[in-house]
Amino acid sequence: MIPIGFPLLPVPDAHGQLAWPGYEDSVRERLRCLLLTRPGELIGHPRCGIHLSGFLGRADTLETRRAIHDRIAEQVSAYEPRIAVDRVEVFSSGDQPSGTPGRLRIEIHYVLRRSRTPAMLGLTLDLAG
Repeated sequence: MIPIGFPLLPVPDAHGQLAWPGYEDSVRERLRCLLLTRPGELIGHPRCGIHLSGFLGRADTLETRRAIHDRIAEQVSAYEPRIAVDRVEVFSSGDQPSGTPGRLRIEIHYVLRRSRTPAMLGLTLDLAG
C-alpha cells in the first residue's frame, strides 16, 4: 500500500524524491485524460474534453467516425502543446475479416516536441458499450 499525504500526494521515497511521471508518460496520461473528460468537467476550461463515452450507443457510421476524429484533432491541438499531431485514425474493426461490428480502433500518432520522438496512443472503443 502506498502511503498518501496531504493533499493526496505520495510520500517522498528514502532519497526525498517524489515519483512524478516522466515526460512521455505525462503526455500519454494527458491524452488519456482528454479522451475521457467531458466538456465542462475541468474547472476553468469549459470546452476542454473529448468525452469518448458520449459516443456510446451511436451507430458505426462514417459520420460517427468523422465526429470522433474531428473532436480528437481539435482538442489535442488546443490542449496538449507538448506534441505535434501527425495523424488521427478512427477505423472500424468490423471492416476487417475477423473484426467486430461497432468496435472502433482509435490511434493518435504524434511527435514529442521536446525530443522529436514519434509516439502513438491507441485504444478500442466499443460503441455498443
